[in-house]
Amino acid sequence: MARRGLSDDPRAVRTHHALVDATVRMLEKQGASDISVTAIVQEANVSRQVFYEHFADRDAVIYAAGKAVFKDPYEAFAAAVTEHGGITADEELGEHVAALFRALGERRETVSNLMNSPVRGLLNRFVINIMEEPIAADLFTRFEEHGTETSEANERNAASTSRFLTAGMQGVFNLAFQEELAPEEVGKRLEEVRRTLLA
Repeated sequence: MARRGLSDDPRAVRTHHALVDATVRMLEKQGASDISVTAIVQEANVSRQVFYEHFADRDAVIYAAGKAVFKDPYEAFAAAVTEHGGITADEELGEHVAALFRALGERRETVSNLMNSPVRGLLNRFVINIMEEPIAADLFTRFEEHGTETSEANERNAASTSRFLTAGMQGVFNLAFQEELAPEEVGKRLEEVRRTLLA
């Protein structure tokens, strides 16, 4: 059976959003492992049957809630870095990292609960995917300028390097968030890493 959450029907879209929004509200106050489907449907004011028409289980709606929380801040970060010349040239990288952390810090409890949830691996992959493509495009341009490989090899190397960098960045982000570092300190650390890699 196709999930109604994938439907364009306005009522299904509203219900899907209601379930996600209810889950986000609950994550503001409690960890994901303490949230049940029963609590979610009560918060969203829908039936269990309707819930299962939209989501396979509790973790699926927690993942959807995490995507809703992380999407805008990470897309803004990726866009800012791209606009300023890419990860290798962005002189304001530290400021963009700090802005991302300030945005995440506005929802500290929710983000912390998501980072400690059973879907943290999926959420890490989600945000890495947001950052990966623009960084790969930047790296491809740099590799092409050096002209030491074929375009096909440069594209493959750019994709692999981007995957490596974005996974590492997300690892640093997760650790920094857990350590409750100031946004400016996180920006400084990432800027130092970039300088080291480009040296």
